Amino acid sequence: SEVEFAFRYSKSKIIAITGSNGKTTTANLVFSILKKAGCNVDIAGNIGFSYAKIVAEKEPDYIVLEISSFQLDGIVKFKPDIAILLNITSDHLDRYNNDMQLYIASKFKIVSNQTAEDSFIYFKDDKLIEEQLSQHTLSSLKYPFTISKKIKNGASLIGDEIIISLTKNVLKMSVLDLALQGKHNACNTMASVIAAQILGVKNDVIRESLIDFRNIEHRLEPVLKVHGVQYINDSKATNINAT
Repeated sequence: SEVEFAFRYSKSKIIAITGSNGKTTTANLVFSILKKAGCNVDIAGNIGFSYAKIVAEKEPDYIVLEISSFQLDGIVKFKPDIAILLNITSDHLDRYNNDMQLYIASKFKIVSNQTAEDSFIYFKDDKLIEEQLSQHTLSSLKYPFTISKKIKNGASLIGDEIIISLTKNVLKMSVLDLALQGKHNACNTMASVIAAQILGVKNDVIRESLIDFRNIEHRLEPVLKVHGVQYINDSKATNINAT
Protein backbone atom coordinates (compact mmCIF):
# COMPACT_ATOMS: atom_id res chain seq x y z
CA SER A 1 0.00 0.00 0.00
CA GLU A 2 1.01 3.64 -0.37
CA VAL A 3 1.41 4.06 3.40
CA GLU A 4 3.54 0.92 3.63
CA PHE A 5 5.64 2.01 0.64
CA ALA A 6 6.25 5.52 2.01
CA PHE A 7 7.15 4.23 5.48
CA ARG A 8 10.06 2.20 4.09
CA TYR A 9 11.69 5.44 2.89
CA SER A 10 10.68 7.64 5.83
CA LYS A 11 13.00 8.77 8.63
CA SER A 12 10.50 11.08 10.34
CA LYS A 13 8.92 10.40 13.72
CA ILE A 14 5.34 9.29 13.00
CA ILE A 15 2.19 10.19 14.94
CA ALA A 16 -0.62 8.11 13.37
CA ILE A 17 -4.30 8.60 14.19
CA THR A 18 -7.20 6.29 13.42
CA GLY A 19 -10.75 5.69 14.65
CA SER A 20 -14.23 5.60 13.21
CA ASN A 21 -14.81 9.28 14.03
CA GLY A 22 -12.65 12.28 14.94
CA LYS A 23 -9.50 11.40 12.96
CA THR A 24 -9.27 14.62 10.97
CA THR A 25 -9.93 16.94 13.90
CA THR A 26 -7.39 15.14 16.10
CA ALA A 27 -4.75 15.02 13.36
CA ASN A 28 -5.17 18.75 12.75
CA LEU A 29 -4.97 19.50 16.47
CA VAL A 30 -1.76 17.47 16.95
CA PHE A 31 -0.28 19.18 13.88
CA SER A 32 -1.32 22.61 15.17
CA ILE A 33 0.23 22.04 18.61
CA LEU A 34 3.54 20.82 17.15
CA LYS A 35 3.58 23.69 14.66
CA LYS A 36 3.06 26.25 17.44
CA ALA A 37 5.86 24.57 19.41
CA GLY A 38 8.21 25.35 16.53
CA CYS A 39 8.59 21.75 15.35
CA ASN A 40 9.44 20.83 11.76
CA VAL A 41 6.17 18.96 11.14
CA ASP A 42 3.86 18.03 8.26
CA ILE A 43 0.46 16.38 7.97
CA ALA A 44 -0.61 13.75 5.44
CA GLY A 45 -2.33 10.42 4.82
CA ASN A 46 -6.11 10.44 4.67
CA ILE A 47 -5.93 14.25 4.79
CA GLY A 48 -4.14 16.67 2.49
CA PHE A 49 -1.28 15.18 0.48
CA SER A 50 -0.21 11.55 0.47
CA TYR A 51 2.40 10.27 2.91
CA ALA A 52 4.61 9.32 -0.05
CA LYS A 53 4.55 12.85 -1.47
CA ILE A 54 5.76 14.30 1.84
CA VAL A 55 8.55 11.70 2.10
CA ALA A 56 9.61 12.24 -1.52
CA GLU A 57 9.76 16.03 -1.39
CA LYS A 58 10.93 16.78 2.15
CA GLU A 59 12.03 15.10 5.35
CA PRO A 60 10.29 16.79 8.30
CA ASP A 61 11.17 15.74 11.84
CA TYR A 62 7.54 14.78 12.47
CA ILE A 63 4.70 13.62 10.25
CA VAL A 64 1.15 13.49 11.55
CA LEU A 65 -0.80 10.84 9.64
CA GLU A 66 -4.55 10.41 9.53
CA ILE A 67 -4.98 6.72 8.74
CA SER A 68 -8.21 5.02 7.64
CA SER A 69 -9.00 1.32 7.93
CA PHE A 70 -8.59 1.16 4.13
CA GLN A 71 -4.97 2.27 4.51
CA LEU A 72 -4.33 0.06 7.54
CA ASP A 73 -5.41 -3.05 5.61
CA GLY A 74 -2.24 -2.88 3.50
CA ILE A 75 0.24 -2.55 6.37
CA VAL A 76 3.11 -5.03 6.68
CA LYS A 77 5.95 -3.23 8.51
CA PHE A 78 4.45 0.23 9.06
CA LYS A 79 5.02 1.31 12.66
CA PRO A 80 4.12 4.71 14.14
CA ASP A 81 6.13 6.06 17.06
CA ILE A 82 2.83 7.24 18.54
CA ALA A 83 -0.46 5.55 17.61
CA ILE A 84 -3.84 7.03 18.54
CA LEU A 85 -7.06 4.98 18.42
CA LEU A 86 -10.00 7.29 19.12
CA ASN A 87 -12.96 4.91 18.95
CA ILE A 88 -14.45 1.99 17.04
CA THR A 89 -18.06 2.13 15.87
CA SER A 90 -19.86 0.39 13.03
CA ASP A 91 -18.64 1.82 9.70
CA HIS A 92 -17.52 0.58 6.26
CA LEU A 93 -18.81 -2.92 7.08
CA ASP A 94 -19.64 -3.55 3.42
CA ARG A 95 -15.85 -3.70 2.95
CA TYR A 96 -15.49 -6.29 5.72
CA ASN A 97 -18.22 -8.76 4.76
CA ASN A 98 -20.45 -7.22 7.45
CA ASP A 99 -18.11 -8.73 10.04
CA MET A 100 -17.40 -6.25 12.84
CA GLN A 101 -14.43 -8.29 14.07
CA LEU A 102 -12.67 -7.84 10.74
CA TYR A 103 -13.17 -4.09 10.98
CA ILE A 104 -11.86 -4.05 14.57
CA ALA A 105 -8.82 -6.09 13.53
CA SER A 106 -8.14 -3.59 10.75
CA LYS A 107 -8.12 -0.66 13.21
CA PHE A 108 -5.79 -2.50 15.59
CA LYS A 109 -3.20 -2.99 12.84
CA ILE A 110 -2.02 0.50 13.75
CA VAL A 111 -0.26 -1.01 16.81
CA SER A 112 0.63 -4.42 15.39
CA ASN A 113 4.32 -3.58 14.82
CA GLN A 114 4.91 -1.27 17.77
CA THR A 115 7.72 -2.00 20.23
CA ALA A 116 8.35 -1.08 23.87
CA GLU A 117 9.83 2.23 22.67
CA ASP A 118 6.53 3.29 21.06
CA SER A 119 3.33 4.75 22.54
CA PHE A 120 -0.33 3.79 22.16
CA ILE A 121 -3.02 6.34 23.09
CA TYR A 122 -6.57 4.99 23.23
CA PHE A 123 -10.12 5.66 24.48
CA LYS A 124 -10.54 3.56 27.61
CA ASP A 125 -14.35 3.92 27.63
CA ASP A 126 -14.74 2.19 24.26
CA LYS A 127 -15.88 -1.37 25.03
CA LEU A 128 -14.68 -2.74 21.70
CA ILE A 129 -11.18 -1.34 22.27
CA GLU A 130 -11.07 -2.66 25.85
CA GLU A 131 -12.22 -6.12 24.73
CA GLN A 132 -9.54 -6.24 22.06
CA LEU A 133 -6.85 -5.13 24.53
CA SER A 134 -7.86 -7.87 26.96
CA GLN A 135 -7.24 -10.46 24.23
CA HIS A 136 -3.82 -9.21 23.13
CA THR A 137 -0.56 -8.24 24.79
CA LEU A 138 0.87 -5.07 23.29
CA SER A 139 4.53 -4.13 23.55
CA SER A 140 3.98 -0.37 23.39
CA LEU A 141 3.51 2.00 26.31
CA LYS A 142 -0.23 2.54 26.88
CA TYR A 143 -1.79 5.93 27.59
CA PRO A 144 -5.59 5.79 28.04
CA PHE A 145 -8.01 8.72 28.07
CA THR A 146 -11.48 8.60 29.61
CA ILE A 147 -14.58 10.65 30.39
CA SER A 148 -15.70 8.37 33.22
CA LYS A 149 -13.06 8.54 35.99
CA LYS A 150 -9.71 10.00 37.01
CA ILE A 151 -6.71 7.95 35.92
CA LYS A 152 -2.94 8.18 36.23
CA ASN A 153 -0.59 8.23 33.26
CA GLY A 154 -3.29 9.31 30.85
CA ALA A 155 -6.10 11.84 30.58
CA SER A 156 -9.51 12.28 32.20
CA LEU A 157 -12.56 14.51 31.89
CA ILE A 158 -13.81 15.28 35.40
CA GLY A 159 -16.83 17.57 35.37
CA ASP A 160 -15.83 20.55 33.22
CA GLU A 161 -12.10 19.95 33.60
CA ILE A 162 -9.70 17.88 31.53
CA ILE A 163 -6.72 16.52 33.45
CA ILE A 164 -3.74 15.18 31.53
CA SER A 165 -1.26 13.46 33.82
CA LEU A 166 1.94 11.87 32.50
CA THR A 167 4.31 10.97 35.35
CA LYS A 168 4.94 14.34 37.08
CA ASN A 169 3.70 16.46 34.17
CA VAL A 170 0.10 17.52 34.86
CA LEU A 171 -2.02 19.85 32.74
CA LYS A 172 -5.48 20.94 33.90
CA MET A 173 -7.84 22.99 31.77
CA SER A 174 -11.53 23.87 31.74
CA VAL A 175 -13.41 22.57 28.71
CA LEU A 176 -15.11 25.98 28.60
CA ASP A 177 -11.76 27.46 27.51
CA LEU A 178 -11.28 25.02 24.63
CA ALA A 179 -11.84 26.09 21.05
CA LEU A 180 -13.37 22.66 20.39
CA GLN A 181 -16.65 22.08 22.25
CA GLY A 182 -18.53 18.86 23.03
CA LYS A 183 -17.55 15.68 24.89
CA HIS A 184 -16.35 14.02 21.68
CA ASN A 185 -13.99 16.94 21.14
CA ALA A 186 -12.83 16.68 24.75
CA CYS A 187 -11.72 13.16 23.81
CA ASN A 188 -9.99 14.39 20.66
CA THR A 189 -8.28 17.07 22.75
CA MET A 190 -7.10 14.68 25.46
CA ALA A 191 -5.60 12.30 22.88
CA SER A 192 -3.81 15.20 21.17
CA VAL A 193 -2.40 16.60 24.40
CA ILE A 194 -1.07 13.20 25.51
CA ALA A 195 0.78 12.92 22.19
CA ALA A 196 2.18 16.44 22.54
CA GLN A 197 3.38 15.78 26.10
CA ILE A 198 5.05 12.53 25.05
CA LEU A 199 6.95 14.58 22.46
CA GLY A 200 8.02 17.11 25.09
CA VAL A 201 5.86 20.10 24.11
CA LYS A 202 5.56 22.58 26.99
CA ASN A 203 2.20 22.95 28.72
CA ASP A 204 1.91 26.69 28.04
CA VAL A 205 2.27 26.05 24.29
CA ILE A 206 -0.33 23.26 24.49
CA ARG A 207 -2.73 25.47 26.43
CA GLU A 208 -2.41 28.31 23.92
CA SER A 209 -2.96 25.90 21.02
CA LEU A 210 -6.17 24.51 22.55
CA ILE A 211 -7.60 28.00 23.07
CA ASP A 212 -6.96 29.45 19.61
CA PHE A 213 -7.31 26.27 17.47
CA ARG A 214 -9.56 26.63 14.43
CA ASN A 215 -11.02 23.39 13.10
CA ILE A 216 -11.47 22.82 9.37
CA GLU A 217 -14.84 23.51 7.80
CA HIS A 218 -17.99 21.35 7.94
CA ARG A 219 -17.26 20.04 11.46
CA LEU A 220 -19.64 21.69 13.95
CA GLU A 221 -18.98 24.95 12.12
CA PRO A 222 -21.07 27.91 13.35
CA VAL A 223 -22.84 29.52 10.37
CA LEU A 224 -25.09 32.31 11.68
CA LYS A 225 -27.87 33.17 14.10
CA VAL A 226 -31.40 33.89 12.91
CA HIS A 227 -33.93 35.17 15.50
CA GLY A 228 -31.78 33.75 18.30
CA VAL A 229 -31.39 30.32 16.68
CA GLN A 230 -27.80 29.18 16.08
CA TYR A 231 -27.26 27.25 12.84
CA ILE A 232 -24.40 24.74 12.68
CA ASN A 233 -22.86 23.15 9.60
CA ASP A 234 -21.94 19.56 10.52
CA SER A 235 -22.19 18.14 7.00
CA LYS A 236 -18.98 16.14 7.45
CA ALA A 237 -20.87 13.70 9.72
CA THR A 238 -20.85 10.56 7.53
CA ASN A 239 -22.48 8.07 9.88
CA ILE A 240 -25.02 8.04 12.73
CA ASN A 241 -22.38 8.02 15.48
CA ALA A 242 -20.65 11.00 13.88
CA THR A 243 -23.93 12.90 13.85
